[in-house]
Amino acid sequence: MLLFSNRAAVFLKQSHRCWQWLARLTRAVNQRWRPRRWSGKTSQLNLISHSLGKPDQYGRKIKCCLWLSKIVGWLSKVIACCLRVEDIVDDFVFIRRVKIPKQQEQGEDKSPLLDFIFKGLKDAAQQRDNKEQIMELCNCRGKRVIKYYETEIKEALNNDDKNSKFDMIMDTVVKSEFDESLLLWHIATDLCLLDDHKEGAPMEHRARLRPIGETLSEYMLYLLIKQPEMLSATAGIGLLRYRDTREEAARFFGSMAAWEPDHGDARKMLLKVNTTKKPAEVKGDRSKSVLFDAVILAKALRELDDGGLRWDVITGVWGEMLTYAAGKCRGSTHVRQLSRGGELITLVWFLMAHMGLGDMYQIQEGDAKAKLIVHDQ
Repeated sequence: MLLFSNRAAVFLKQSHRCWQWLARLTRAVNQRWRPRRWSGKTSQLNLISHSLGKPDQYGRKIKCCLWLSKIVGWLSKVIACCLRVEDIVDDFVFIRRVKIPKQQEQGEDKSPLLDFIFKGLKDAAQQRDNKEQIMELCNCRGKRVIKYYETEIKEALNNDDKNSKFDMIMDTVVKSEFDESLLLWHIATDLCLLDDHKEGAPMEHRARLRPIGETLSEYMLYLLIKQPEMLSATAGIGLLRYRDTREEAARFFGSMAAWEPDHGDARKMLLKVNTTKKPAEVKGDRSKSVLFDAVILAKALRELDDGGLRWDVITGVWGEMLTYAAGKCRGSTHVRQLSRGGELITLVWFLMAHMGLGDMYQIQEGDAKAKLIVHDQ
C-alpha cells in the first residue's frame, strides 16, 4: 500500500525517467480504485420535515424505517431505553447525503456552490488591508451582505415601516446568537421556497442561487445538530433551541391540521400565522423556540422578489455564516475530519488559510514568512 501513498506519488514524479512508468501506473490505479478523500457530498437536515415526522422524499425502505422509528420511539419511552436506537433510526430517515451539483461550462465540470464560496472568499481577501480588517470580515455572519444590499432591500420592502423591517432583518445576524441566527435563517429560507417559481425574478439567476441557499441552509443545520463539535465555539445552546423549536412546530402542525400535512402544506400554514404580536409575549422566556420569529423574517424576505434580490441576500448570508463557522472551529477538529473524508466546512477553512483570512493565518512582525497557526482552545 505504500506504493500508492501520497509520498510515493511525489517521489516517483520527481524521480528519474525510468520510474515515470510506475508513477503513471500508480496514478491510474489511484484514480480508478482509491476512494476520494472527500465524497463531494453534504449531509442535509430539514427542521420542518423533522417536525412533521416524515422526510420529503422516501421509498419503500425509508417508509419501513419511518414506521420502525415510531415503534422504537414508543418502546424507548416505555422501557426507558438508553441505547439511543431511536436517534440512529431517526438519523437514517431524516439526514440526506446530497452530491454537490455540477454543470457543464465550456467543456468542464463546474460546481455553482463551490464557485460561489470561492468568489465570496476571494472578494473578501481583496478588500483586506490589515489584520483588524481581516478579523472584521471573518466575524461577519450576514451583516456585510445585508449592508451591501441595504438600498435595494428598503426599496423592495412594503411601504409600512421599511426602516424597522430592515433593522429586524439586520438584527437577526448582528444581535442574535449564532445558533439562533442559524435556526432563524434556516426556517426562513425554507419558507421562501414556497411558490418561488411563480415569482417574477429572472429564471436563470434564481435557478442558480436558490439551490445554493437551500443546500447551505440544510448543511449548516446538520452541523449544528449532528456535528456540534464543528460549531462548538459558536453554537451556544443550539441543541436546546432546536429541540424547543421542533417541538413547537410539531404541536402547531398537529393542532392546526385535521390531516397529515406535507412539507408544502406546512409552509403555507406557517405563513398564514398572524405575527403582529411578538412571539416572546406569547411563549414567554422559558421556551427557546424561534419558530414564529423565523416566520416574521420569512415574510420580510418574501417581499424581496425584484430581480432575484431575495436569493442574493439569502445565499450571501449563508455564505458568510459558513465562513464564520469555519474560521471559529478549532483547528484540531478540522484536522480530525480529514481522516473521515473531510467536510465542506473543512475545505472552506483550508481555503481561508490559503487566502490569508481568519485568525488561523498570521504574519509575525519582522518575519517575511506567513505561518499557519492552528488554535486548539
